[in-house]
Amino acid sequence: MKQGISMLLLSALLLVGWFSSCSSVPEYGKMIPKDAVVVTSIDVEEAVKSSDLGDLKPLTDKFNKMIESSSLSEDKRIQLKQMIENPFELGFDLGKPMYFFLAGSMKTHGGFVGGVDSKENLLKFINSLHTMGVCGSVKELDQISYVGINQAVFAFTEDWFFVTSQSGSQENEREAVQMIASLASQTKENSLASAKVFQSMHDREGFIHVLVLGSGYHSMMEKLGNTQELQMVEKMLPSNVKVADFAAVYDGVMKKGEGSLVVEILPQTSEAEKVLEIYNFYNKIDGTYEKYVPEDALFYALGNLDGKKYFSFLREALEKSGTPLGNEEFVSRVQGVVEAIDGDVAFCVDTKNMSGNLPNIKLFVTSKDNKWLSLASDFYLAGQLEETGTNQYKMALRYDGPYAYLGQQNLMAYLVVNPDGEPLQQVKNNVSVDGGLYGYARFNFAPLLRMDLQSLLGLYQSPQQVKMAENVLSLFDYVEVKIESRTKGVIRLVMKDKNQTPVQALYNELLPLLKWI
Repeated sequence: MKQGISMLLLSALLLVGWFSSCSSVPEYGKMIPKDAVVVTSIDVEEAVKSSDLGDLKPLTDKFNKMIESSSLSEDKRIQLKQMIENPFELGFDLGKPMYFFLAGSMKTHGGFVGGVDSKENLLKFINSLHTMGVCGSVKELDQISYVGINQAVFAFTEDWFFVTSQSGSQENEREAVQMIASLASQTKENSLASAKVFQSMHDREGFIHVLVLGSGYHSMMEKLGNTQELQMVEKMLPSNVKVADFAAVYDGVMKKGEGSLVVEILPQTSEAEKVLEIYNFYNKIDGTYEKYVPEDALFYALGNLDGKKYFSFLREALEKSGTPLGNEEFVSRVQGVVEAIDGDVAFCVDTKNMSGNLPNIKLFVTSKDNKWLSLASDFYLAGQLEETGTNQYKMALRYDGPYAYLGQQNLMAYLVVNPDGEPLQQVKNNVSVDGGLYGYARFNFAPLLRMDLQSLLGLYQSPQQVKMAENVLSLFDYVEVKIESRTKGVIRLVMKDKNQTPVQALYNELLPLLKWI
């Protein structure tokens, strides 16, 4: 029951109304150690606002019914209902960002910190939890109030709250609070709050941000004595560049009609920037093979590869990691094939004309020569290829078909499996990718829904479960990946109903299920 109460309270926190957003780093941001490996910033106000859930009364009504059917006393049931109906009065400052972080310098290796709006209300909230048997009583140490909750310590002041783990004894509780007090007393300059990359995270679009710091990873690996893993990673880099020279940030954004995740690599030194250029083996898409790829296919991906740079990167990475390359003659032939690639590549899976369970699969590669054909024939497909023209072959995948077609036409190397018509037939509703992208991929949900979901999900799934999965999947139009630059990519989930957010659509679809809970 205690666990159930905790889940209810967490849900209540997510039902918060609108607050003023804060883009600057709050004062308690200095409690995050400088050697943090990962920091997640959550903007509750933006999350609630952008989700656009609308009427939450059915959900709160369900919570109230669950409370009424519980074994709690009447007083406790009243207290819990009040918390759920008025989550913004619990004392938390939900208009400021909350941070979850991991750091090697902390004995507990991590914590969760956020703002306090009213210590008085927070004390009432905790005392209510205490009367319900969820936590202990509030204690004081170094002007910090704290309480033990299972294997965690919840500490707070007039300005902030902090949650971290501990082993359960009172002695360990006090030790955890002392550690929290030391974090609260450290200067901004001695914390992650002084780092530009952390400050910039607060100016980015989205309701959640995840910052991954190479400097923190380097520090944690050294403190844990895991230098072998660290050395293995850094072997892949030039001698003047370390893992600590890189950071990455992930931004979660939600709007009507879509949700997206923006991923960006942030080099922290000029040397790190140069590395990204050295290992740059992909270029902007030219659109060479768009005419062969249907827009409504189940999945397709487009890119542009510099094979010479790619093989150089691959060979150097393998050598530095101590991985043997294998037979030199074979490696040399593979090198010739890979280095001949110079331009667009495309891959497509289409389910409109399936032979049994085999879809139409297309692979196109821009290649300067046809050496790959002899390599395929000598090492993999010897005796299985039937010549159909100059540098053109077909191969039966079963005794009587379907067939795979492969060959080279000018600079186009191709492999087409179970084609819908001629192997190199152009399509009418072809893909048209935005100019300037370095890579693009898309998964369409409609073709998936035309397939046998019962078989895909497993024969042991009930018809009701399959129908539920079908209803959820039908909410989405497609998911796409855009590589916008050599350091930035975007993953977008696009809805069928452009007037609903993903959270709103899922909420409306799954809300009727509450009557069965």
